[in-house]
Amino acid sequence: MNSLKITRNRGLKALLALLLLTLISGCSTTPRTVDGNPPETPQFTDEALQQKMASGEVVSLFSENPDPWVGFNLSMYTFNARLDRYVLLPVIRGYEFVTPKIARTGVSNFFSNLDEIPSFINAVLQLKGAKAVHTAARFTWNSTVGVLGLIDVATPMDLPKKKEDFGQTLGHYGVGPGPYLVLPLLGPSNLRDTSGLLVDTLIGTQTNPMNRVLDGHLQRQVAYYTMKVIDGRYVNKFRYYSMGTPFEYNWVQYLYGKKRQLEIAD
Repeated sequence: MNSLKITRNRGLKALLALLLLTLISGCSTTPRTVDGNPPETPQFTDEALQQKMASGEVVSLFSENPDPWVGFNLSMYTFNARLDRYVLLPVIRGYEFVTPKIARTGVSNFFSNLDEIPSFINAVLQLKGAKAVHTAARFTWNSTVGVLGLIDVATPMDLPKKKEDFGQTLGHYGVGPGPYLVLPLLGPSNLRDTSGLLVDTLIGTQTNPMNRVLDGHLQRQVAYYTMKVIDGRYVNKFRYYSMGTPFEYNWVQYLYGKKRQLEIAD
């Protein structure tokens, strides 16, 4: 039974990867660019695809994803895209220009290592003993041999990252996703995962070993959280309006839902 479940999960993950690959590289329509960058809003040249959209031929793919707050979500999606274009991506390009890749990798490893703490707690809450031990081992090796997490020594030791969050914990115990929700800066979510994010933030606030370093030092806190935002956008390779389809908002919603289903089932 366990082997059947593992095979099914791997099959679903392969299907999701295929969907992502088809979405990103297989579309016949490409968005126009402005100075080599994606436009503020999607503009497409393939009139045939526009006609398909108008006929409703493609819409059925997304019918299983109710979006009662679509007006707010679309506005927030546009806001995030413009924030990304005019603020975050220029900062990321500057960060890449002035910072050697080895240093950027170290920063990413450092923040990823701190995320192991809430992952461990959520694995325990879900009674996933093997995953909890796995996560604790990753954190221990990377925090010691990996010099406070700057070097990921655990992955080459066959201890790949296995992220758990409180949204997954809620889903594990049968809580449904609720309405789809696009969060400012953070992007796609839903009511369950947003609630989980609040709990994870509280867990992180209480358990983060950096608290002793940051406590009472405003400048350190600003530097730390600014760097965390920059690294979070740096490691996320998604670019708004670059998918080559006028259904990008719907695809992001659809794939986010499928991704969360797989993570909860894992």
